[in-house]
Amino acid sequence: MSKQIALLIDNSGSMFSPVTGGGAHDKTYETARGAELFISNMISVLGPSSQFAFSVHRFAQGYQLLPGGGQVDTNNPGFAAALATMHDSIATIENQGASQVAV
Repeated sequence: MSKQIALLIDNSGSMFSPVTGGGAHDKTYETARGAELFISNMISVLGPSSQFAFSVHRFAQGYQLLPGGGQVDTNNPGFAAALATMHDSIATIENQGASQVAV
């Protein structure tokens, strides 16, 4: 494996405050959209010859693997489906109550 990529998302209480500059959304919303875009780009840009492993983690008071975020490897069958599942699980960080209880 030539590359290992870990995406670490802050979903602590301060991330549920508005974005500086009067944005319409909180920091967690913007972080989730950025993470989804990152994963979407990985899915569309990287070719079948790319070799890497990818995982998604979150932290607040403690650390936790994001549900569906366990490491996936391009060498494993079903890689694209597993990466799509990770993409779809990113939005779970936006639920403040669930996030703070889970972490």
